Amino acid sequence: MNEPIEGPLALTPLSWAYADAWAAESAPVSAARARGVALGAPPISRGTAGLLRVLAATKSASAAVEIGTGSGVTGAAIVAGMDASGILTSIDMEAGYQAIARDMFAELGVSHTRVRLIAGRAEDVLPRLSDDAYDFVHIATGYASPEMIGEARRLLTDGGVLVVAGALESNRNIADAIREDEDFLPTMIPVGDGVLVAVRKREPQQGA
Repeated sequence: MNEPIEGPLALTPLSWAYADAWAAESAPVSAARARGVALGAPPISRGTAGLLRVLAATKSASAAVEIGTGSGVTGAAIVAGMDASGILTSIDMEAGYQAIARDMFAELGVSHTRVRLIAGRAEDVLPRLSDDAYDFVHIATGYASPEMIGEARRLLTDGGVLVVAGALESNRNIADAIREDEDFLPTMIPVGDGVLVAVRKREPQQGA
């Protein structure tokens, strides 16, 4: 295991807090965040939301899957970075959480045709989604498991982006497994409670 960095390169708690709260957030998203906290479903940090928005924009994502809708804060960040016609499929067992997310997307002016909110168990819903059809997959804290990583691998196109939340807390074992997975090119980003970002490696071209 690599030794932690000490000295002037180490991030101080104040610097970390500043960076994590630096990203701007709209009023509808802030309201959804507060409602999520009140219901016991604390959303991702503002810094994590900003990272997701940039990752989706860098990929020009056109088809994304979110495992764990929560109150919609994560989905709002992903949609904000996606292609203008991109579609997000968001799955959660709690229909009440998705009702908050639906209200938030309406306030943001996001067309209902761009966000598919599916209430159900991810284990039941994901097998119905097409192979190699999505360029962005986000797995929320509490949903990450070897089975969900396997589903993400199946869903992602070559070069697609996988994001796993909670990588510095409850999902360290998943992060370690992805680090050793030859199908992914991963990195760990210490924002929020830790974000693992991994790109599904492209299949080598015939004759290359």
